[in-house]
Amino acid sequence: MKHRSSDALVTPSRSSSHENTVQCLTSFAELVRLLDVLNQAGYGRTIAFKGPILSQLAYGNLTSRVFRDLDFLFDREDYLRVKPILESEGYHAVVDAQPTTAEQQEETCWAMGEYAMVNVEKGVWLDIHCELVGRDIFAIDVPLDRFFESAMPLNCHGRSVLTFSLEYTLLHLCINSAKDYWAKLQSAEDLTGLINRHPNLDWDLIIAEAKRLKIHRLLVISLLMARSYFGDQLALPKRLDLDRDGIAQWVANRILERQRSGLPLGSLNRVLCRLGAIETWRLRLTYLMIFPSRVMRIVFGANQRDLKFIQLPPALRFLYVVIRPVRLVVQYGISGLKGLF
Repeated sequence: MKHRSSDALVTPSRSSSHENTVQCLTSFAELVRLLDVLNQAGYGRTIAFKGPILSQLAYGNLTSRVFRDLDFLFDREDYLRVKPILESEGYHAVVDAQPTTAEQQEETCWAMGEYAMVNVEKGVWLDIHCELVGRDIFAIDVPLDRFFESAMPLNCHGRSVLTFSLEYTLLHLCINSAKDYWAKLQSAEDLTGLINRHPNLDWDLIIAEAKRLKIHRLLVISLLMARSYFGDQLALPKRLDLDRDGIAQWVANRILERQRSGLPLGSLNRVLCRLGAIETWRLRLTYLMIFPSRVMRIVFGANQRDLKFIQLPPALRFLYVVIRPVRLVVQYGISGLKGLF
C-alpha cells in the first residue's frame, strides 16, 4: 500500500470547515456540562475518552478529529445507574428493534459492555461503557483496574477532564482498532498522532501491560497497520521488532489485501483474523463457543449498510439474510459476494 504524505500526520481525516469546528467545541462543552452533572450526582470518577479528548491528546487541539459520540467509562456498579441521570438531561437510550423488553435490553447492555444514548434536540450522541470490548465480540476480558488507576487529569480549554494515561490510551486505541478489524484509517492516524506527539511514551509499560492483558498481538497488528500507511513517518522506537510475530503479520497482510481489492473483509476472513489476533487457545475456544450466537445476530440483524440500502419494519428483519447478498451485488458487482466470505 502506498504511504501517505507527511500531511496526513499533521492533518488527520477531518473536515476543516467552520461547521466542524463549531460542532467539536459544542460537543466538548456538552461533555464538560455532563461531567459536572455526574460529579454533583456522586460520579466524580467518570472517565471521558475518545472524541475530543483523543483529539487533544493525539493532535494538540479539540477540532482536529472527526467524531460523533461522547464516550464515558464507568465501573460496572455504576454502569446502568447513571442512565436515569442522563435521561433527566434530555437523553434517551438508543436500542435496536430487537430486543424489545426492558430485561432483554439490559441483558444486551451487559453483553455488549456499552449502550448508546442521544439528545435529539442537541444532536449529541453518548456511548456509555463498562468495558472496553464486549465479551461477545472478542472473548477477551480486559480488566479495567489499571485503566482507572492510571487515569490522569487533562487540561482542555481551561477545564480538567479525567481520562486514560497516554500509555493506556494507546492500548485502548489498539483494542478499539481490533473491534473494527483494523478497517478504519482514522484509527491508524490517531495511533500515529499519539505516538509522534508523545516521544517519551513508556514503551516498557505498554508492552508489559499488553502481555498481562493478553492483547500484545493486538498491539503488534495495530502498529503494523499504522506502519503500512505511514512507513517511517511513524516514529516507533527501534527496539520494537514488529516482524517477529508471523501470525500478526499474516493478519495485517490479509486485511491489507482485502482493502487493496476494494472488498469487505468478509465473514470467513473476519473469523480467521480474529482467531489469529487472540493469543491463547483457551480464549480462541471461548470465541468459537460464542461465535454462533454472534453469527445469528449478524445474519438476522441489519447492519448500517443494510438499513441504508432498504429499511424494513421489525417484523420483516429476517429478510435481511436474503437482502444482504443482493445489496453486495448491487454495490460491488458479482465479486461483492466474496464479502460474505
